[in-house]
Amino acid sequence: ETLQRIGRRHTVAETYVAFDLAKKIGFPSINMDLIAGLPGEDEEMFAGSLKKVLDIGADSVTVHSLALKRSSEMNRLRVERGVALSTMKGPDEVVGQMLDIGEAGCRTAGFVPYYLYRQKDGRGGLENVGYAKPGHGSLYNIGMMGDRRSVLAFGSGGMSKRHLYGGQINRCPNVKSYLQYLDRWEEMAERKLNMFC
Repeated sequence: ETLQRIGRRHTVAETYVAFDLAKKIGFPSINMDLIAGLPGEDEEMFAGSLKKVLDIGADSVTVHSLALKRSSEMNRLRVERGVALSTMKGPDEVVGQMLDIGEAGCRTAGFVPYYLYRQKDGRGGLENVGYAKPGHGSLYNIGMMGDRRSVLAFGSGGMSKRHLYGGQINRCPNVKSYLQYLDRWEEMAERKLNMFC
């Protein structure tokens, strides 16, 4: 229900299948994300989602506070339906309680916090925290949150970034439509080669 409400096209059952497949083919560490403050969710629903993520065997969990991205499907639906942003948000205290539930659940399961960051449009200035089982923290996540790593992105909507000496960052976006991406993949690849070579 929540997945549909935020514009995701996969189901919980499909998530379990994908998780199991990733484990079977040898992914050494799998992260699952949860978002506190989604429209229509309360603390009990958030706690239920956290339990499922921990029960499935995630190696790390990132607990985000809701931050609507301008280009997100959820924001597009909000604008299309004429819904005020303020009506999509519950009280910040509820989001804070969800973050507390996330921390308590992760710590009880033996996870430790390994990175923290805030987004400029995050609910109430609240944080996003990555928790991991010992040995499963992601250097990629730490580097990305510090905005210090180059990224080579594939697929529709991907954003490649090349960090240069002196702090300059070059960006190279892929087209957002997957149909356009399929038609223009060679162009996307050429642009990345030019940026990185």
